Amino acid sequence: MTDNQSGAQSSSQESQKKLTFEKLTPTYLSDDEMQGYTQALDFVFQEDDLLNIAITGPYASGKSSVIKTYEENHKKLNGIHISLSYFSPTLESKIKGKKTDHELAFEDELMLERKIINQLIHQIEPDKIPATEFKVKSESTILTKAIWAGAITFILSFLIFIDKTWLTNWQSEHNNIVLLLIVFSFFSIVYFIFYKILDLQSRNNLIRKLKIFENEIDISSSECDVSYFDKYLNEIIYILDKSKLDYIVFEDIDRYDDNLILNKLRELNYTYNKKQSKNKPKPIKFFYLIKDEIFESKERTKFFDYILPIVPVMDNSNSLGKMDELFKSQNIYSDFTNTFLDILSDYLDDIRLIKNICNEYIIYKTKLAHSAGWFKNENLLAIIVYKNIFPADYALTRLGLGQGVVHRIIESLKQKKMNFIKVNFINNN
Repeated sequence: MTDNQSGAQSSSQESQKKLTFEKLTPTYLSDDEMQGYTQALDFVFQEDDLLNIAITGPYASGKSSVIKTYEENHKKLNGIHISLSYFSPTLESKIKGKKTDHELAFEDELMLERKIINQLIHQIEPDKIPATEFKVKSESTILTKAIWAGAITFILSFLIFIDKTWLTNWQSEHNNIVLLLIVFSFFSIVYFIFYKILDLQSRNNLIRKLKIFENEIDISSSECDVSYFDKYLNEIIYILDKSKLDYIVFEDIDRYDDNLILNKLRELNYTYNKKQSKNKPKPIKFFYLIKDEIFESKERTKFFDYILPIVPVMDNSNSLGKMDELFKSQNIYSDFTNTFLDILSDYLDDIRLIKNICNEYIIYKTKLAHSAGWFKNENLLAIIVYKNIFPADYALTRLGLGQGVVHRIIESLKQKKMNFIKVNFINNN
């Protein structure tokens, strides 16, 4: 009885411990870790003719961490990040290697260009680009809508009541108070109607086209049947000029294994800097965070003005040390044997993946500790590692659909066990 009470108390004390977790965002690197990268990026910003710069390395090698750390140490530089994630079935299938062709669909190219333009204009203060055709949607204030409604109502009322003949006749036949009430009521109703129209227009963009005499004016966004970069080139150049940016970082742009969007960005960079070279002393530099294999052989050196390779912070050779360091900081290192962690390290070469495995283990251990004491820590971690490396197969196995590699292995072992039992039974009889 005493042992059970002490066990319950220890479990309660453990559950009340403050839990800490690991962030999956880019980390701030030390001066030693930035050695070489800082000098290389300083060189890039000193040379005005270096316009298209590739920061290359495998997935999770630390490309974002390097550029983020440099930005933190050089706050005078003005730049923005544009991150592209896949969003259409066509692109998703291409990313996963299911498409056989090597060209993106035209609609996907337009979508990528529109995403880039959207992120560009949303990271620049609207006051800096007042003349642009691209408008960031923002709800008008009540005062603004009230002023516009009042102005329109006043002008309309003035046009209606400009002929005072009928007003004079009405005044001679009726009471002045009645006339004032009618005029006030008319003004209020018209004012309310115009206020609601302006409110709906600002929220839902009800009116898309206006026709004034023979000229039709499109006041809404429309579909584009040509490249957005080509159609709105002057607009983009205007935005870049007024933004006063020193650089733009393009992330996740290599997911599509297609160089067309990179070619268009390079062309945009060249066009802008060539046009602004006489008026703007400092050019805008484009940084591309990409994997090494996106270009073949000599194409890389022809396309980019400078290539900064990132040495991976972790691979299979040092993943065990990273796991030990991380698990010790979270006080879960003692849950496992060194042999077990050594075996797992052969399958882990991504620091963010290890951090996420650590976070999930802490959550599962905390939740299961109150409802089940039957599980082993190493078994739990093994399942979480399997879940993170093979999430699709894990889902098939967990849902009991009779699919998945692990499910087939388990079923095969069960069948072998049954066969072994049958053989022994027959031999004994």
